[in-house]
Amino acid sequence: MFGQDADTHSADRMRQPVQAQYAPMAVPVLGLPAVAVPTGVVDALPAGVQLLGGKLQERVLLRAAKAIESRVGRFTPIGPRR
Repeated sequence: MFGQDADTHSADRMRQPVQAQYAPMAVPVLGLPAVAVPTGVVDALPAGVQLLGGKLQERVLLRAAKAIESRVGRFTPIGPRR
């Protein structure tokens, strides 16, 4: 996890979060469907999973997301840290 504005300090610091995003950026570029599902809170931070599917597999992903959500429940947004 990178801190707020971590990419604004220098060119080298900017490269770190950009490089860390290479894999997630490939998903939309390749036209693959994906869905993110919240799974809870860990150490006071929201946690979740991202499911990726093959082309035209949106229904499969939505069924899988629904199955996960039915087991872990729904979560309300957490407030800011104090």
